[in-house]
Amino acid sequence: MARQHAKAADYSLYTEYIKRVQQSLRDQAAIVTAAEEEVERKRVALLATIKERKILETLKEQKRQSYESWVAEQERKTIDETAILKFKWEES
Repeated sequence: MARQHAKAADYSLYTEYIKRVQQSLRDQAAIVTAAEEEVERKRVALLATIKERKILETLKEQKRQSYESWVAEQERKTIDETAILKFKWEES
């Protein structure tokens, strides 16, 4: 009889242990799910930042090219004006 009582007590302990382990698994699964959601939010934010940076770099490059074209045009105008003035000076 004492042997059966010990088995019943062991069974009760095992049952409680299994319940605690199962609860721990559920808790950890919730933590993992929350972490996965956070990772997804961070990934989306990172992609938005990368996209914004790419746009800004493209705009910066366009502005640089525009400025370089303007500078080249100003240089051509100066050279043309200098050539015209030199030609007129040589004629007179």
